[in-house]
Amino acid sequence: MTVFYILIALFIAWIWVDYYRLIDIFDRNHLGYVIAVFFMGAASTLLVGPANELFVTPFGFDLNGHFVNDFLYCTFGIGMIEEVSKIVPFLIVHKFLRSHLREPIDYITFVAISALGFSAAENVQYFTSYGSYLIDTRSILCSVGHMFFTSIFAYGFILLTFHPKYKNPLLLLFTLLLASLAHGLYDFFLMYDGIPFGYLITI
Repeated sequence: MTVFYILIALFIAWIWVDYYRLIDIFDRNHLGYVIAVFFMGAASTLLVGPANELFVTPFGFDLNGHFVNDFLYCTFGIGMIEEVSKIVPFLIVHKFLRSHLREPIDYITFVAISALGFSAAENVQYFTSYGSYLIDTRSILCSVGHMFFTSIFAYGFILLTFHPKYKNPLLLLFTLLLASLAHGLYDFFLMYDGIPFGYLITI
């Protein structure tokens, strides 16, 4: 069954990878790098556990049913840790393959592909733990959500690189906070018992 879930998760992600291919955002030379970034994105899920052990667990930070605590936990304990993890493959590309980041859409593409890899690995974990009934929801909401959240950070890189008005590196911290906030709000609506909307979306 695990093999089946892996194939389903890869298929969900490939729909979006193929979308980028069909609209010709990356050329043939980019495809190998795209595949590499996808699998680096999947591997970046392995950073989440250690990051939690270092920055969350020692402080007893967890969901406790209180509005402010749960909002902060979803934003920083979940959102920021996952966003930073997804960004790592993009930073590797930016460091070693910068010549392939020729225009703004390339930044979005590589960030989105990393997020898709992360989402695929996360989907396998969820499908294995909770069953196949999650496939519909996670294929529609979660893959798109992961791409959207991390692309907010990519937009900061785009402004810093291509727009002469924006040259302050703190812009990256700001867009990381925005990405973490967007991610945190999504999870908060899922997890906080006091908001009925959370029950409309299945984790």
